[in-house]
Amino acid sequence: MKTYTIPLYGITVHVGDNGSGTINSGLKEVLIGSEPSESDFEIHGAVQALESLILAHACAGLDISTPAYVTGIETCLEALANNL
Repeated sequence: MKTYTIPLYGITVHVGDNGSGTINSGLKEVLIGSEPSESDFEIHGAVQALESLILAHACAGLDISTPAYVTGIETCLEALANNL
């Protein structure tokens, strides 16, 4: 099993030897704050899509903990914040 941790966003990804994995993150809190409401459904959907992409990349063998990858996450979060 491989574990990736990106503390800045509370992201932890576990990838098993069979290529399946799980992700936990604090990305919603980064975009919404500590009290998300049901009216934030667009942000919830966007965050779920981003988490799915991060997990898929890790399961495919990309090292999602590299500085370049984390910068990509930051850029994506900025775009989401500006557009939602």
